[in-house]
Amino acid sequence: MFCEKCGAKNEKSSKFCEECGAPLKKVKNEKTRKPMSKKTKMIVGGVVALVVVVIGIFFLLGSMFTPEKEAKKYFEAVMNQDIDALYRYVDVKKSKLTTKKVFKEVMEEELKDEVDSKKVINYKVTKVNKSLDGLYTGVTISYVLEGSSSSKETTITLAKDKKNKFLFFDNWKVQNGVLKCVENNQLKVLAGSKVKIAGVELTKSDLNKKESTKKFDVYDLPAMFRSEYPVVVTFPFGFEIKTSFMPSSYGKVETIEFDEDDLSEKSKKEMIDAVKKNLETIYNGAIANKTFADIKSNFEYKDADLSDLEDEYNDFKTSLSKRTRKLTKITFDTIELRDLDMNEDGMLELYFKASYDYEVKYKVGDEEKTSSDDSTMYSYMTFDFENGYQLVDIDNLNYYFY
Repeated sequence: MFCEKCGAKNEKSSKFCEECGAPLKKVKNEKTRKPMSKKTKMIVGGVVALVVVVIGIFFLLGSMFTPEKEAKKYFEAVMNQDIDALYRYVDVKKSKLTTKKVFKEVMEEELKDEVDSKKVINYKVTKVNKSLDGLYTGVTISYVLEGSSSSKETTITLAKDKKNKFLFFDNWKVQNGVLKCVENNQLKVLAGSKVKIAGVELTKSDLNKKESTKKFDVYDLPAMFRSEYPVVVTFPFGFEIKTSFMPSSYGKVETIEFDEDDLSEKSKKEMIDAVKKNLETIYNGAIANKTFADIKSNFEYKDADLSDLEDEYNDFKTSLSKRTRKLTKITFDTIELRDLDMNEDGMLELYFKASYDYEVKYKVGDEEKTSSDDSTMYSYMTFDFENGYQLVDIDNLNYYFY
């Protein structure tokens, strides 16, 4: 051991310098640190790199799972009319009316209403409003249409989806109305009608047998998009109508009805022919003073209830027989349909105007005279449909001929 003051060499056990008497300090031997091996350096470098990558991935994933990012993806899908991408946003309950094919058909117009997709040339997120509880976020996107001098806005609402959370990141689900599915709706149509909704034909397996009746079929619609569905109904009366059905979030029964504007020219002609034929049968029967039993075969069909028609005919025939001017001839010229409806029994109620020529005989003293004239009448007929239009009632027959 060497003295730090004078440099003299001393024994290791000495506490003071034998030359100058200065206290000696013991120096601890430092262990020589071995240099790291190449393998150790590689492991340490790999761990550091992995930590950097994990941190980078964490921040990258965090940026991918923001409501703004999801809103922009949805906006782009709408703008590009990307049905495959949009269909993945829908919380679909499996049904023949919630397939991707149906989604495309019913959503095209809805999506065009959301964004004028064919003309968008630029857009950006301008506002993000989070709810106080953090469960909802409204993302406002401003966009510019080609040729426009001002921008437009649309707001996309997103909800935090707890069920589909990815690792530590929140998953945001688009809540816009066009992506909603609704359940437990029903469609009510005249029994025996063929029904197509968005091109999908309803079958017996869709019928609710408990609620269907002899006159009406009630179809269950377990799941649909919250959008307007095109509906085509071919009635057993022989005519087809095109209408639409908007399902409700609360479930409802929609009855498919029609009016005269829904008829094709062919169907109108068939109805007019049926009106004219039945008018001639009734008036000619009354002129000839026939009983209802005599003409009943013209109206009979399976399960027919002709009691109302019989009462009306008998009242009309009695009234004619009591008049001094006796109707002897009538010819119906023009029949015009004025209104058409379906009653609660599933029968057609038809309001019409009829133009006709007629002839009456009367006496002046002992001389019998004949006169003729023309006139019009307005009346209702009620038809059932069983192998054609079957008359079951008539109202407001013209009793007066001058």
